[in-house]
Amino acid sequence: MEIEPKWIFWVTHVQSQSIRIQSYSIFIKCIVNSDQISIENHPSIRIAEIQECGHALITRFHSIHTKLLMKDGRMIEIAVADPFYPNFKNRNNASEAWAFKEIINELMAGQQPNHLNSPYDRAKHKAKFYPDDANYDPHVSPLEYYHRYRKRWSALEIIVRVTMTVIISILMFLIIVLIAQYLGA
Repeated sequence: MEIEPKWIFWVTHVQSQSIRIQSYSIFIKCIVNSDQISIENHPSIRIAEIQECGHALITRFHSIHTKLLMKDGRMIEIAVADPFYPNFKNRNNASEAWAFKEIINELMAGQQPNHLNSPYDRAKHKAKFYPDDANYDPHVSPLEYYHRYRKRWSALEIIVRVTMTVIISILMFLIIVLIAQYLGA
């Protein structure tokens, strides 16, 4: 028996007339297969009921939301997240948004999408603190990997950074005072 292909995305925003889920502190798993889009805590969206799939740039967070126009006239808006930048409130999610839209449009046309299944494999860019050789499970939330791998500053690093900021600020102030005295003289 052949397993049906499925594509996994992580969503931070789902909105329709009947439901609104918006959270930048949690990620909601979204699984797309040949006949439906399944989003946790949201009714499944049948591919056959979608009339049109397109994008809208949401300027407040500079993220791209995918808009699904349903055959019954409803509009559903979904924002997929870049799995390697979960702390940026969906900013720079263009590659995942395009992959989501292309997969939906190809399924609507009866074609088999040629995209990688895992959001971690599809990601075009990765923050430098994520190890290249890690085995990223597509069913594990991006926040879990973010908190596991991101570098936390030690108390000494914080003290050094604050001290350097103060020293640089004082030097800049002294340079401005000297320039002002030179120009005023």
